[in-house]
Amino acid sequence: MTEFPSKQTSLAQSLFDTVPDPMIVMNAKGIILSANRAVSEVFGWEPKALEGQSINCLMPSDFAKHHDGYLKRYLETGESKIIGVGREAVAMHKSGRIFPIHLSVGHCKLGDELLFTGLIRDLSIQHKVQQLMARHERIMEGVLNSPEELIIVFDETYKVVLVNDAMINFLEQPRDGVLGRRLVDFISSELAFECERIISKVFSTAQMVRFTDSRKGIYLDTQMSPVMDEKGKVEFVTAFSRDITQIKHSKVRLLKESKRAEQANRAKTEFLANMSHELRTPLNSVLGFTQLLKEDEGLNDDQQDSVKYIYDAGLHLKNLIEDILDLARIEGGNLTVIPTLTDVVEVLSEVVDLSSQKVSARKLVLESQFVEGLKPVFADRTRLKQVFINFLDNAVKYNVYGGSIELSVCCENDDWARIRIKDSGVGISEENLERLFEPFNRLGYESSGIPGTGIGLVLSRRLIEAMGGHVEVMSEEDKGSQFDIVLPLADVDEQGMYQSGETIPLSPQTNEEVRLNLLYIEDNESNISLMRRFVDRRKGWQLTVARVGLEGFQLAQTLLPNVILLDINLSDINGLELAVMMNSTESIQHIPILAVTADGTEETRQACEYAGIHLVHTKPIDFVALENTLLEIVS
Repeated sequence: MTEFPSKQTSLAQSLFDTVPDPMIVMNAKGIILSANRAVSEVFGWEPKALEGQSINCLMPSDFAKHHDGYLKRYLETGESKIIGVGREAVAMHKSGRIFPIHLSVGHCKLGDELLFTGLIRDLSIQHKVQQLMARHERIMEGVLNSPEELIIVFDETYKVVLVNDAMINFLEQPRDGVLGRRLVDFISSELAFECERIISKVFSTAQMVRFTDSRKGIYLDTQMSPVMDEKGKVEFVTAFSRDITQIKHSKVRLLKESKRAEQANRAKTEFLANMSHELRTPLNSVLGFTQLLKEDEGLNDDQQDSVKYIYDAGLHLKNLIEDILDLARIEGGNLTVIPTLTDVVEVLSEVVDLSSQKVSARKLVLESQFVEGLKPVFADRTRLKQVFINFLDNAVKYNVYGGSIELSVCCENDDWARIRIKDSGVGISEENLERLFEPFNRLGYESSGIPGTGIGLVLSRRLIEAMGGHVEVMSEEDKGSQFDIVLPLADVDEQGMYQSGETIPLSPQTNEEVRLNLLYIEDNESNISLMRRFVDRRKGWQLTVARVGLEGFQLAQTLLPNVILLDINLSDINGLELAVMMNSTESIQHIPILAVTADGTEETRQACEYAGIHLVHTKPIDFVALENTLLEIVS
């Protein structure tokens, strides 16, 4: 603690140090003689370190110059601008930080020596509070002046104490007709009483209340909030309202439009399901019996050729129907893809094998270049194969006789797989490139003799996009086309082993080694006849038929067959319900159920899975695939 001049008592010294605000004593030359302990907290200086220094060390340089002038003038003339007067000024912390203060300077004589005392109060917090209040006032002014917010404030007697211009305009009342009055004085009594009931609730509970009210076709969204006093008691209630009439009307319109769209989409889905069933059912007989005829060794060469033509035409019709239905599902947002880890090279190799006869028939040279060790892509394997078939078929159909096709697969930036199909065919003009992906637009090839419908490319691109990829096209007329399919690579451990998920080939065996009892639940006589002929040609296989679902349920418990073949659309019970019943019955729940149905939609496949059906075979039945499935089950 700094010592005062010798006449100061120890009591005065103690009092000096207990003053909560900084206090400084200096002589007429502005030299600090003493400072109390509060100086350390406010200025960062230890009191003893200030002794003997000029008072200017506690001031910014600009203010220090004026301060020296004030002292000089006072000593010469007795005129005072700061002596004996309290005023706001600025001070400087030891670190150089400038902050606001309130400064009071007094003077006294101790013997013959003139001394000055400075009492300093830090105004930093006060200034910050003032700034925040000023900001708050600006914000409140902006809110009150908002043309969209209707604001009105009530006191505990329900009288209006504040209202903004937007609310005045809405009420169509003069301001002096609103301020100081209750709602019942200027709006309908029914609405006024309801509002005052809510105001009363806010006052009593101190909780915000929000409600929507409609009067004369105008909808208001209102929020009433409490304003608390310093004791935590509700002093005012503020109501913020907004006219939501347009929003309300828009929501009503959107709801109606959404319901109409939902109904239309549901009708379209039902139509597609019905069309799929109605088209596949007759095709099942055409392709099914044709497959059986192909197995007949008694047919001569001409008859075998005829059967082949019928079968190929049926397959073409089946593929056309599936493409049209798929395109309709995509446009209606109803087509589902099921991405899994898929080996692109493996799928593309399968497609090349399937297309080998078409390639050879046109004397085309097909070259393949595949990167080894390519990570799998995350794609729907069945749909991806469908896409590759479409692109490769086009490369064959629109190629020149004796031309070439180049296939390549490479990796880009460890994130993407690029599958390129390049041909030396007729190419596409710049004008037609813009219309390449328009549905049913064959770009002038309608009468060329080249088969096609104009939907394969459209469907393929949309399927690739649904799997997170995209299609790029480069083409020049009379020089050929290049299609790049870009798909995201799956994020898998490079050291991990990858399995494609394909069915493992069965060990060689003959039908003579297999005894198989089948229960077929079907109500269509044509389908029953077809299945019976298929089974009759397999030695050791037996078929029992149930023409209604409940009969099949009883026969399954009696016969305990190896496999149950189940149609979904039965006359007495839905096939899915029947499958659930069977899987809930202890004596037969171990028997695999295969769905044989004309409804090939993804929704039906998922429903079959949920019902506990082992596998779905879609009509027209591929009997080779069905036979492999049955042999795999019993093996």
